[in-house]
Amino acid sequence: MQRKAFTLGIPSTGMAAQADFAGIACGRTVDKFAATGLTPCRSEHVDAPYAGECPIVLECRLLQHVELPSHTLMIGEICNVSALESCMNGEQPDIFKVDPLIYDAASRHYYRLGGDVGPAYTAGMIYKNQEQKG
Repeated sequence: MQRKAFTLGIPSTGMAAQADFAGIACGRTVDKFAATGLTPCRSEHVDAPYAGECPIVLECRLLQHVELPSHTLMIGEICNVSALESCMNGEQPDIFKVDPLIYDAASRHYYRLGGDVGPAYTAGMIYKNQEQKG
């Protein structure tokens, strides 16, 4: 908060234990990078570190924070998005190469993406076509 910046790293499923530890440990008392073996990296656009192993990283300028009973809600503006080269498909990140770790708060479990459901901007055209007829 002092630096008015934060980063949001999207971990891969292979980072589940490290991400879980980062969520349960207090950064005021534990060096999370040292404890997990993750590599601290300097952001290009904000004054906040990120874990170099995260496939996707969002660098954010802190706009405001809200103290809640269980945690502090950070609201920010995304200044930069970066992705590891190994997770790219040409100019775009490949969601299956990223293999993002997904947390379900209801079940308190981690998951990974499943398979393809259908093409965006195409599957809903059936309703668009009906709308034009109606």
